[in-house]
Amino acid sequence: MCELRLVNDWLEALINSLSAPVRKEMARIITMKLHASKQQNIKRQHAPDSKPFKPRKTQQVRSKKGRIKREMFAKLRTAKYMKTQASLDGPIIKFAGNAQRMARVHHFGLRGR
Repeated sequence: MCELRLVNDWLEALINSLSAPVRKEMARIITMKLHASKQQNIKRQHAPDSKPFKPRKTQQVRSKKGRIKREMFAKLRTAKYMKTQASLDGPIIKFAGNAQRMARVHHFGLRGR
């Protein structure tokens, strides 16, 4: 644990020694890579820890037979709903508006309205 703290302190000192525009540019690059990674996780239907989502429950009231042809959360991974922001403190990726509520409900297994 002590070794990890030493590495963390060293990296923190290194980042703090950079100028503000360089730190912001670094945060922007990290944000873009994280955003692409999160989009791929959503597309592959994997959780952040790389475990696949639970399969959909079968609904007995469904009138049509066959497989479901649309992806889960196809629009959620678009730039309209998945917002990125780079600041001096670091990268921020969040969902906007109602997409945030929907993502929270799904992530924590809650019930939506």
